[in-house]
Amino acid sequence: GAFQRDMMLGYRHSFNDFKAHEIQIATIIDLQTYDEFVYTLKHSMRLNNYWTLESQATLIDTPMPDDNEFAENYYGLKPLRESDNILVNLIRYF
Repeated sequence: GAFQRDMMLGYRHSFNDFKAHEIQIATIIDLQTYDEFVYTLKHSMRLNNYWTLESQATLIDTPMPDDNEFAENYYGLKPLRESDNILVNLIRYF
């Protein structure tokens, strides 16, 4: 599967201020072939008592799948290699 025999290294820092600033950095490494990586960076902060802003960037780093190897087109992260994304959430609390 995509996440089997993997290791995640991460760091989370909360600034403990009134805006609740928080930064998270994570890397997922494939321990079976050492050629698939996922990098994530996330930042969140409260805008006021009702709103929170979160932003996240994810990068998938893996080589091109071999067309002669059938399994590489369906297993692991190689089918997702161009799925990098940036996500912004605006959250309202009631």
